[in-house]
Amino acid sequence: MNSSLTQTKLFLLAMQILKFVVFGLPMFAASIGINIFMVETLHWPKWLSYAIALYVQVTVNFFICRWFIFSPSKTKSIWRQYVGFMSVVAVFRLLDWATYTVLVSTTQIHYIVIQCANVVVFSLAKFYFSKRTIEGETGCGCDARVSKKNETDHSNSMPQ
Repeated sequence: MNSSLTQTKLFLLAMQILKFVVFGLPMFAASIGINIFMVETLHWPKWLSYAIALYVQVTVNFFICRWFIFSPSKTKSIWRQYVGFMSVVAVFRLLDWATYTVLVSTTQIHYIVIQCANVVVFSLAKFYFSKRTIEGETGCGCDARVSKKNETDHSNSMPQ
């Protein structure tokens, strides 16, 4: 691959990551507001409030990602993209929620500080898997196009 093509692809990827962060910030701020409202005003348990805030945030972020950040698959319905997105992101959000719940219940760290730290910790993985899901790729980099290419290109294959 030539250098200018590589630089162009890296630039486009960097722009997608930047858009992912910039477009995600308003919903992140909203999720903090939702969490604070439910904990401080409604006096709901922090674990429940955070779970609801995460669900709202992930649902809105799906549409933001689909409309403004990624090139959605033309072969998968919006419903299949949503279910795939929610399935993939649910794994990260479950880890996020579990980390939040454990730290809130076992440390003196303020619950909003933990919520903010979790965003940093999980963001790149969420970007990668969100991109793959919305753009129509599956799995962890092992989609059909990669498999087909590997079937025809044995130059890098390992001896069996």
